[in-house]
Amino acid sequence: GTELNQPALRRALRDGDSMVAADAARALGALGERAGPSVRALVGALSHPEPHVRIYAAEALASIGPQAGAAAKDLASALTDPIPGVRWAAGEALAGIGPAAQLAVPQLIEALKDEFLYVRICAAEALGSIGPKAHTARAALIASANDPALRDQAEWALNRIAGIEAGKPVVSPHLPE
Repeated sequence: GTELNQPALRRALRDGDSMVAADAARALGALGERAGPSVRALVGALSHPEPHVRIYAAEALASIGPQAGAAAKDLASALTDPIPGVRWAAGEALAGIGPAAQLAVPQLIEALKDEFLYVRICAAEALGSIGPKAHTARAALIASANDPALRDQAEWALNRIAGIEAGKPVVSPHLPE
């Protein structure tokens, strides 16, 4: 199966033929978190000249989830990619990584102003997934909550940053130990 082929897929990510590289990134993405050993190779593909390769690499990192923490710095840079699909997938990947993506908070705050709604939504979701470590984003999220299209994600993120799990009231009584 594909799992045994990860070294070959990692080599294919560097192939001169961008279709080969894109197919390799898609195949790694299909493995989900089992592609954890290929995080570094996928990070390299985030700077591929062909946009499709960058998109599939970011999507593969999103499917890997928390194990892709080592990619956070490069995913933060990808939030300024000229291609909206790359920015969106980078936001999704940072949301999947969660608290370990803390260093991306400044770029995620900028992404809350992206011209594309789905990039703004992913940025809010990523900030919420990072949780209390994203406290510097509070003012930007409060501003984002004024946008009806973004209100639910922004309020969810603000609750997560405040340390409140979804569905719980903002003030909950502390139960005795």
